[in-house]
Amino acid sequence: MRACAIIAEYNPFHNGHAWHIQQAREHSQADVMIAVMSGNFTQRGDLAILNKWNRAKLALSHGVDMVVELPTVEAVQSADFFAENAVRIAHKLQCQFISCGVESGTSQAFQEIAEALMNLPEKDFTQSYHTQVLMYLSQLFPTEMATLISTPNNQLALSYMKAIIKHDYSMQLLPIIRTSAQHYDTQVESNSCFASGTAIRQKVLSHEDYISVVPELSYRTLQNHAVQLKTAYDKYWVILQTIIMSKSLEELRCVYQMVEGIEYRLKKCVYHAESYEHFVELVMNKRWKRARVQRLCLYIVLNIQSQERQDSVRVLAINNVGTRYMKQLKHVDFITQFKKNHDEKWHRQISCDKIYQTLCEQSEQNFRWIERDANEKV
Repeated sequence: MRACAIIAEYNPFHNGHAWHIQQAREHSQADVMIAVMSGNFTQRGDLAILNKWNRAKLALSHGVDMVVELPTVEAVQSADFFAENAVRIAHKLQCQFISCGVESGTSQAFQEIAEALMNLPEKDFTQSYHTQVLMYLSQLFPTEMATLISTPNNQLALSYMKAIIKHDYSMQLLPIIRTSAQHYDTQVESNSCFASGTAIRQKVLSHEDYISVVPELSYRTLQNHAVQLKTAYDKYWVILQTIIMSKSLEELRCVYQMVEGIEYRLKKCVYHAESYEHFVELVMNKRWKRARVQRLCLYIVLNIQSQERQDSVRVLAINNVGTRYMKQLKHVDFITQFKKNHDEKWHRQISCDKIYQTLCEQSEQNFRWIERDANEKV
């Protein structure tokens, strides 16, 4: 069976995602579509607006055959590490294609840039990594090629290609040009059926209309199960504030990615911040962009001290096609339901999910059956 992977967050699942799944299946001629999806926390260190089970079920209802989880510690990473972790899982699942939504560019263009970046000179710690990359590429390629990675989706596509090349995986990148709505657009255009996840989340939280830009099932799920993020982040801020105030500098240095003396800045800013958002803005500087600060804050709250990789693959949702494919992969250790003996091996993931459940007032998630297509016989 030919398999195509989509690395996704579906935060939340919208019309653009449904269209991408359809296009990816059509262009790859895949027999099985697999989503490698981040769990309850996103790559940028945010709380997901719907829990991972709801998002997995929506993906299954709109053309995906199997949804597997990119564990929290592997998902809450910079673009390159996020991509490398997700591509590793797709490779383990023997996917021949990885499809991603982009604003522009071809697979060949991303490959040329990725190969060039393998020779990127040593880091200049006075500038952000992204700035260094743009400067380096501008010296090697025409302007239109060098600026290809100026958008978030294109940056992720490049990271996927770099991971494929680095590990010599036998898979192809399949970029699909987005129809409209840039990644961080905050407006929902009138008479449009497409909008960014950012814009939709804002509409959900402000109780404005967004029914035209998400599938009907996604709309109903958001209406019934969307996390009250304002309340959740108020709780989150109290926890973060308490930890930073109570821990010594030496203890803070044990946190994953606590580098460059940022612990001193955290200690200083925590006493002046009025909210989590305000705290992030106070900590940010030229080297520490918003997403990097948010990820560090999440590492603190989740008590993450190192990057851990799981050998097993956690299945969140599956239909009959996915089940048939899963049975072919006899070398893969799939987990379809947590049992008590998984506590030790998966304790970090279970702990992360319990914190999400507490912040977002969710019920126990981990010791339950995976989502299956309600219209299929199991």
